[in-house]
Amino acid sequence: MRCSLFAAIRVDYPISLSDIVGELCPYVMSDDPDRIERQVIRDVLDTVDARLRELERRGWQLTVPRSHVYAAVLHMVIVSARASHRVPATLDRADILDAILDGIESADGSAADRLVDHTIKRYAVHVN
Repeated sequence: MRCSLFAAIRVDYPISLSDIVGELCPYVMSDDPDRIERQVIRDVLDTVDARLRELERRGWQLTVPRSHVYAAVLHMVIVSARASHRVPATLDRADILDAILDGIESADGSAADRLVDHTIKRYAVHVN
């Protein structure tokens, strides 16, 4: 999940400022760019996997290996990071991340769900 100042966190006192910042924005707590990018990749893959499972439960079946869908969504993140024109162009700077990662908690059919769903449905058929 991207940084959010409105994230709900449980507070057990005493708590430090670094604990709060780490809970609200895990990408900020590390100065290791490789670790940050691995976390972004895990977050994106977890999001796509959750959407895949949901669509499969609703009768959709992939016509390609799951890796094709993961690669397509990760490629969107890479392209978005490059297009941000921020240096360095790391994955955590991809503008599309908010749309992808925030969608996992959305129950209202958000644009993020539609973005990931649209990508999945390019490689799937409805079997019912």
